[in-house]
Amino acid sequence: MPGKSTKLSFITNAEKSEKLIKIAETLDMSIGEIVNEALDRYIDVYEWQISHIQKGVKEAKEENFAPDEEIDEFFQKYSMQ
Repeated sequence: MPGKSTKLSFITNAEKSEKLIKIAETLDMSIGEIVNEALDRYIDVYEWQISHIQKGVKEAKEENFAPDEEIDEFFQKYSMQ
C-alpha cells in the first residue's frame, strides 16, 4: 500500500461484518485489503461524479448551454413515439 498509512476505525452491523469476513476468506485477502479496495472504488466514483457536477455548474453559471437545435435532435432521436 503506497504512501503513509493511517488507522481508521468504524462500527458496522454484524451481517455486513460476517459478509466481509467471508469475502476476505474466499479471496485469501485481509479485511484491510478488501476495505481498501472498496474505498478506492468508492472514492473513484464520487470524485468522478463531483468533478462532472462541478463542471456542469460552472457551465451553467457561464450560461454555456446546448443550442436549441442540438436539444431538438436529441429528443427526436430518443423519443419513444
